[in-house]
Amino acid sequence: MVVFKASKYILNGCSPGTTKSNAHRLLLDHGFIHPVASGLYSLLPLGQRVIDKLIRLIDAELESIGALKVSLPILGSRVLWDKTLRWESMGSELFCIKDRHQVEYCLQPTAEEMCTHLISQLPNLKKRVFPLLLYQTTEKFRDEMNPRFGLLRAREFLMNDLYSFDLDKNSAVKTYSMVCDIYDRLFKDKLGLEVYKVSAKPGIHGGSDSHEYHLRNPLDEDGIHFCFKCGSGNKREDGPHDCQCPDPTSVSSFSTIEVAHTFQLGTNYSPLFLLEPKEGIRLPPIIAPFSAAVVVKRDLMLNSITDMMLSTLDRQLEGDVLFDDRVEDTIGKRIKGLQEIGIPRIVVIGKVTESTINEVVNNCCVIDASY
Repeated sequence: MVVFKASKYILNGCSPGTTKSNAHRLLLDHGFIHPVASGLYSLLPLGQRVIDKLIRLIDAELESIGALKVSLPILGSRVLWDKTLRWESMGSELFCIKDRHQVEYCLQPTAEEMCTHLISQLPNLKKRVFPLLLYQTTEKFRDEMNPRFGLLRAREFLMNDLYSFDLDKNSAVKTYSMVCDIYDRLFKDKLGLEVYKVSAKPGIHGGSDSHEYHLRNPLDEDGIHFCFKCGSGNKREDGPHDCQCPDPTSVSSFSTIEVAHTFQLGTNYSPLFLLEPKEGIRLPPIIAPFSAAVVVKRDLMLNSITDMMLSTLDRQLEGDVLFDDRVEDTIGKRIKGLQEIGIPRIVVIGKVTESTINEVVNNCCVIDASY
């Protein structure tokens, strides 16, 4: 049995300073991320656990439709990017470098050129391998003019991008629909997020069709028009939504953030962001840092009930349990801290007054083992 002890974890971060983003403040304050420079962040152990869980979840969903995972180089040759004219069209957002031989490369913000070149170089691909879906989850780079809001507008970010190769247009349309369905299921069924899928312009990525997935967010970085009757919508910057529903009052406009983007030329998905109330981080339980935490009084650290509970939870939750052994803190303080980092279930072993757990009664269980 592997026991993750709270005393060995980084559960506190740096002071967030001034930020408009509540999510950014909470991620910094509770030790999920740490700033390195403007728009650059280190993932701390809690943040890395969340990312690892999310990647495993995405891998399982994409593998269910036959997608194959790859890892493409972060450096992209200018020769490839010039073929699509995107070296120039990306403008100053593209990080560009030269090697010692003065050959130019970019830190890739996306990998359409690289992946298409890869497929073109593979010999003897049979028709039966198509549609061929390749995806990766790797670091991407964008030279943001004004990095802000933490992970929302960063210079380096983790992105899951999928590229599909089909034999004809009809097959491409079917593949596009299948991938969209997978991400609908991922967001709504697996993560329990209320996302809004709206039509959007493909921009520099090109293509004949494009959709974005949005979450409500008060930062007003983006916005959509959405019809709650027929489920159609568009980006606010693209003008009014031309909905065909007879009731015009069913269309609402509200602030959002973009969390994913699909293109008919293949698919490209942006990083996911967190939902949170002001008092603490609230992640979908399936990607919370730990599925459960056990809080124990000082005099019960070596109790047989404690050992049995840890062993049972470890077995049932496949080792995804945090043992809060910070006995120098009160139980109330520890419960509050676990709530703030988004632990969905808390087990308290020992006599605890009702007032201590009053605010966390929905996810806190007390076991009296103080005999």
